[in-house]
Amino acid sequence: MSLFTPLGPPSPKKPKPKGVKFMDNLYGYISCGDTLTTDTELYAWNEDVEDLLLVQTGTYTTETNVTIQVVDGIIQ
Repeated sequence: MSLFTPLGPPSPKKPKPKGVKFMDNLYGYISCGDTLTTDTELYAWNEDVEDLLLVQTGTYTTETNVTIQVVDGIIQ
C-alpha cells in the first residue's frame, strides 16, 4: 500500500485539517493555517483506509487557479 494518495472527494467526517478545494471538485487538507504555504503538509481523504493520507507528488491547481507543486505530501 502506498503512503501517498491522490486528491480525492470531500471527507465524510470533519477532519482537523482545513479543507482546500481543487479543480474537478477534489479536496485536499492542510494541517496549519488557512493558506497553502511552502513546507505545509497536504493530505487527501482515502476511502480505502477511511483516513487522511499525504498527497502524492504532483502539480495541483486550486479552484481559484493557484498552482502548487507537492513532493511527498509537502507543498514546495
